[in-house]
Amino acid sequence: MGDRCAIAILKLIDEQSYSVPRTLTSIIYAINTSFARPDIIHIKGDREPKVTLLLLSHLSEKTKDPEIRHQIEETIEFAKQQGEIGKKLDSQ
Repeated sequence: MGDRCAIAILKLIDEQSYSVPRTLTSIIYAINTSFARPDIIHIKGDREPKVTLLLLSHLSEKTKDPEIRHQIEETIEFAKQQGEIGKKLDSQ
């Protein structure tokens, strides 16, 4: 699913829910899962985490919980790494 996951999250989850820790944990899980296997993301543009990185940065600003903020930062790094793998797959 890749970057399309972030688009779905933006459409389905209201802004007020971004401050709820359980919602944030679910979003982080969904994003990690959506980038876990770049080779099965069929739409090449979705292998790049453009919207995902914007969403995660916004979520990081919204939360005051240091543990969730740390998880968001780890997810940002993971999405970037997986995006690079996706670029390599695209060039093959």
